[in-house]
Amino acid sequence: MRKIRLRITQRDIDNGRRMSVGFCPIALSLKRRGFHEAGVGGNIWFPAPSRECFPLSVQAMNFVDDFDNRLKVKPLWLTLEYR
Repeated sequence: MRKIRLRITQRDIDNGRRMSVGFCPIALSLKRRGFHEAGVGGNIWFPAPSRECFPLSVQAMNFVDDFDNRLKVKPLWLTLEYR
C-alpha cells in the first residue's frame, strides 16, 4: 500500500460541505493533492475515477463525523493508504 500525507487546512474546513462525499474537507484536501475526483464517505475514501475504495484511519473517521455533526474541528495532518 502507498501512503499519502494530507494537511486539512482551515480553508478546507471553511469550504467543506457537511454530508458531502465530494466536498468534505478531506475530499477537498485530496483534490489539492491531485486526486481530482476523490470522495470520502463513512469509513472509506476513493480516488475516483477508479472507484476502488480504501479504509479511512480512525482519526479521519472521527474528523468527518465531528464535521458532519457540526462539532468544532481544527486543521490537522492525516495519513491515508491506497494502491
